Amino acid sequence: MASVEQHSIGSHRSCAIGHSRCITRDACVKLWLSELFHVIAKCSFTGHVYADDTQHSSGDGHEAVHRLTTCITRIRDWMASNRLKLNEDKTQVIWLGTHQQLNKVMVPDLDMPNAMVSLSTVVNNLGILLDSKLTMTNQIAALSRSCFFHLRILRLIKQSLTPEATSILVQAFVSSRLDSCNSLLAGVSN
Repeated sequence: MASVEQHSIGSHRSCAIGHSRCITRDACVKLWLSELFHVIAKCSFTGHVYADDTQHSSGDGHEAVHRLTTCITRIRDWMASNRLKLNEDKTQVIWLGTHQQLNKVMVPDLDMPNAMVSLSTVVNNLGILLDSKLTMTNQIAALSRSCFFHLRILRLIKQSLTPEATSILVQAFVSSRLDSCNSLLAGVSN
């Protein structure tokens, strides 16, 4: 496991991971992530990282539950050895699949060494609500609520705004939400 040290020399920053020295923080993050993906690969999973979110994917069955629990424990241990902490209170687990596939998984929780992680039917991933069957109904409902909320607020102040200002605010508060990640909704049934 790697130890991490950060050094500041004038306006330049560097950090050390194990015996390697990095010139930039970005290089250190890349090394951390490569080690993290190595830990995930040892569990026979694939991973995806964006900002501070990490996703893992697996096949189906009860073996996957054990492998997932083991993998999360290994990730937690790896993070601890690198002076990082897995926020178990924010850890979310969801099984994705068809109705028939989801009926095969009868495990309501993952029993972790330091926490009990309940399986969710809906998770928030980078601001998008994903449900276990990928129907996107929760995302569509939340998006509709948000857009109608902003339209109602704009209706209350419309008489104080010019038509151009109203158009700009509708674009900023409503259209931008509709455009954000709308490609995820392609192919979703009615």
